[in-house]
Amino acid sequence: DELQEISKDQLAVSDLKQLLDHKPQGQKAVFISYAWDQEDKRIEEESSKRIAKKIEGILLQEGVLAIRDENVLNWNDDINSFMSEVIKHPNIDRIILILSDRYLKRDNCTFELHHLMQRIKQENIYIIKVETETEKIGSLDKYRIFWKGRPAKIDLESKIQDMETLFELTI
Repeated sequence: DELQEISKDQLAVSDLKQLLDHKPQGQKAVFISYAWDQEDKRIEEESSKRIAKKIEGILLQEGVLAIRDENVLNWNDDINSFMSEVIKHPNIDRIILILSDRYLKRDNCTFELHHLMQRIKQENIYIIKVETETEKIGSLDKYRIFWKGRPAKIDLESKIQDMETLFELTI
């Protein structure tokens, strides 16, 4: 079954795009966005990854195509290519965003978020907030200070505007 294979094997972006192009009429596709890292095994990141895998499994059992970039991208792959080929694909109509402090401090995550926020209707974005004792999601000012003067793939105001919208959706 093609859906099962996505969660088991690393796919090339082109393979996933082809699968999306040929999915059965009416089959839903959901993108799961979260902070992940192949090298770093911090507890809170593993929590986000564990939650993402669990959601992916549930969706696959229900016949919903669940896409996690970790199944497609390697740590140093070009996220621009991924965003243009997969995230903007017309068959992806929902996002599950696993929001954490790390997510809001990662350039690739906020870059991904920016593209997702531009394409998906807010009512189709589902947010799961993940916090630990040591890493809490702070106020918008915390992230404005964090990103000020740092090199980033999108400008600071766009990044903050996306975060403002996220914060409004989580309340």
